[in-house]
Amino acid sequence: MSTSAENIMNPQVDVVVGFACNAKCGFCVQECTRKTVDQFSIEKVSSALKFVRGNGIHRLVITGGEPTLNGYAKRTYYTLLAAREIGDWEFKAVYTNGTGLLEEVVRPCMMKAPMPRVGVLAEAGLTDVNLSRHHYSHREAAMMFGIQIPTAEDIVRVAQMFGVNVRLNCNLMRGCIDTFEQVYTYLLWAKSLGVKDVYFRNLFRFEQSDLYEPREFDTRNVLQFTRNHTINFESLLEKVHGSNDFVLTKNRSGKNDGHGTETAFLFQNALPVYFADLTIGKERPGAGTYWVVMPNGYLYDAFTSEQHRVGTPPTQVG
Repeated sequence: MSTSAENIMNPQVDVVVGFACNAKCGFCVQECTRKTVDQFSIEKVSSALKFVRGNGIHRLVITGGEPTLNGYAKRTYYTLLAAREIGDWEFKAVYTNGTGLLEEVVRPCMMKAPMPRVGVLAEAGLTDVNLSRHHYSHREAAMMFGIQIPTAEDIVRVAQMFGVNVRLNCNLMRGCIDTFEQVYTYLLWAKSLGVKDVYFRNLFRFEQSDLYEPREFDTRNVLQFTRNHTINFESLLEKVHGSNDFVLTKNRSGKNDGHGTETAFLFQNALPVYFADLTIGKERPGAGTYWVVMPNGYLYDAFTSEQHRVGTPPTQVG
């Protein structure tokens, strides 16, 4: 596989610090893609990060599972420290449902510090929180996760206290945020919070290929959920295009090597908002579709098969 900077398709790398999650989301992509053994090696993760950073990747997202759980918070912390040692990144974010970010909800276990965990992570180099919130109603959002969660308002307040940006990630799905009017109301709420931006995502589409059989990993009936809850994404996007409150700023029809789209707008001349769509399963090894470091430090260029494991750079030894 070529790894020269000009051939890097996706400038972002996801570090999966673990696969366990306290939420019960029916649409979870991790429940329909392959996993490795949940054994964490900060040395190998650090080596993988050095490899991708040296090949032009400059955005880091720490994900899971839920990376702020007590069992994974140290892994998240050490990953941030390792990234800081490697050099400068455009941003270093954690993708989270937020349950472990505030000490009022989950007591920080990785160190005794008189601050919420978001502050500890900020000291380790965290710049952004990508907060999953699939409804502007706190009650509806909690029902979607099936767990107790802190309010988005509380997380934004504490994050801003420590200079950390917050992006709201919202999956568009039937019975939740599924119409232009619902999107509009969500954005008014997000704007009032003062978040960095909002990322609306159509539910992932999973397609079988000679390298990937989604039913093999579908332990939570994700395929059925997505079929039952998918909205008319194209129709919604047409209404957004037709509204004077949205100004088009970017349109990427070939995102992730042609497997996805991303359309960016400015809402009411103030709030950046993105609408994205992605199909999983048809990625070919070597395309650099999306870069993933598993807990054991192995590097892949897609979630879906062992064939996507990247060669044998120093990251892969052992």
